[in-house]
Amino acid sequence: MKLINSTSYCSDKLKEIIKWCMPDGVFLKDIRKIDFGNTKLNWHGRAWGSMRVHIGVPKYGKYLRPYNTGGRKGYLNVETYSWEEGLIELIAHELRHLYQYKKNKFFHGIKKIRKYNMGTRAKLCEVDASLYAKRKVREYRKSDFKFSLI
Repeated sequence: MKLINSTSYCSDKLKEIIKWCMPDGVFLKDIRKIDFGNTKLNWHGRAWGSMRVHIGVPKYGKYLRPYNTGGRKGYLNVETYSWEEGLIELIAHELRHLYQYKKNKFFHGIKKIRKYNMGTRAKLCEVDASLYAKRKVREYRKSDFKFSLI
């Protein structure tokens, strides 16, 4: 895996988060490139079938209230309470897309996902990635291990 980091965060900490968010069946050697960049906009990410990921991170700001990710265009809403949780949510979501590409499972767990997809316009693969990200954020909250990027 090639890590390109143009943010102010430590690359070693970012690697720890990537390893922690990695879905079963996807390994670091499978990923060609993960690019972390600064953005003036909000959090954003993109995954390609060529096993590449781009993560856009805004300038650090202290969380004064919970931040709601998703909720637009039918994506599932995930509430994050800290900067680290926001980064975990985004990385886990995009890594789940790499899992979907690798395993060719764009409709993984379709019966479970259908109940969450009611009334949304999102594709099932997006709902699956959002559910995975939500689960990883909850695991992080319950764990004793903290990344402390700042």
